[in-house]
Amino acid sequence: MESATNPDDIVRLQEELALFQAWDADKAIDPKDFGYTDFSVGNKMFSAMDELHRWRLFERTGAGLMAELGSHQLDAVSIFLSSLRDDGKKVHPLSVHAVGGRHIMPVDRDAGDHVYCMFEFPGPEYSKTFDVGYYDRVENYPNSVRNETTKSMDRVGPVPGYDTDPNKKVVVTYSSINGNGFGGWGEVVLGSKGTLILDKETDVLLYRNSDTSSKVGVAKQAGGFALDTSASGDYSAPVAQAADSGPVSRGYREEIEHWAYCIRNPDAENQPRCYPEVAMGDAVIALGTNVALKRAAEGKGGYLEFKEEWFDVDNDETPDGSTIAAETAFMDKPVA
Repeated sequence: MESATNPDDIVRLQEELALFQAWDADKAIDPKDFGYTDFSVGNKMFSAMDELHRWRLFERTGAGLMAELGSHQLDAVSIFLSSLRDDGKKVHPLSVHAVGGRHIMPVDRDAGDHVYCMFEFPGPEYSKTFDVGYYDRVENYPNSVRNETTKSMDRVGPVPGYDTDPNKKVVVTYSSINGNGFGGWGEVVLGSKGTLILDKETDVLLYRNSDTSSKVGVAKQAGGFALDTSASGDYSAPVAQAADSGPVSRGYREEIEHWAYCIRNPDAENQPRCYPEVAMGDAVIALGTNVALKRAAEGKGGYLEFKEEWFDVDNDETPDGSTIAAETAFMDKPVA
C-alpha cells in the first residue's frame, strides 16, 4: 500500500480517488437515459454501459483515430498552408483518398486502429517573388520570354496559384498506425526551398531542400519571415536553438489559458483562438475522412470530395448526410 507524506502526492492521490469514485458512480445510472445504446459489431454484442465506459472505441461516440488524432494534425496542416496566403484564410481540403481498418485489435471495438489518408489542398496564391527555379523550354512554362541581352529565358509572371490553375495542389499524406511506434508523432513539411521536421512539438529541424548537411535559419525580411540558407553549413538554425533552450509550451495549455483570459476580459475583440468556425472546420475534415474510410471498407473506393457548404456554420449540409435533429433527438428524452 502506497504511503504519501509529500503534499503533492497527497493531492494527486485525492484526485485519483475522486476520479475513481465518479467513474464507479456510473453503475447507478441507466446509460440509455443519456443516449447510449445496445448494439453489435459483427456477431459481438455491446451494451449501452459498454458504450458509455469505452466510448473512444466506437465510431458513433468516439469517431476513431481521425477525430482523436487526425483532427489535430490536419489542423496543423491548415495552419501551415494558410500561412502561405496573404488573406489569412483557413484552407480547406479539396478531396481525400483514405483506407484503414481494425488490423490488429480484436472485435472489442468498431473504431479502426490504422488509417492512411491522402488529401488534396488548393495551392497558395503564390506571390510575385515566389521562384522555384523551374522552366520548361518546350512548353514555355511558366510564361517566360527570351532576354536578348543575357540570352536566357526570364519569367514574366509567377507560378500560377490554384485560383488560376486548378492543377496547382498541395498533397498531404497522413497516417495513424498503432502496430508500430517508430517515428513517434509530428509533422514533416517538404517545401520547394526547404524541409521542416517538427517532432513531438519539442524538436525542430530545418534543412535546405533535401540537403541534410547544410543548415538553414529563419530570417526576418520585408513582409514576413523566410528561410535563410547557407551553402557552407555554418548557419545555425534559430528555431532549433529556441526549441533547445527550455521546455516547449504546449498548444493545449496556451489555448486554455487564452480561453480563460477571454472570460476574464470579455471585450468584443477578445475571442478564443479556436472559435466555432475553426473547430467545425477541423471536425468536418476528420468526420468527412471517416466517410471515405467507410466507403473503402465497403469496397466502394475511399474517395470523398469536400464541399465548401460543409464548412459553413450557417449551412446544415454534412459529409455523411446526417441531420442535427436526428443526432440530438435523445436530448429531448426525459432523464429518470
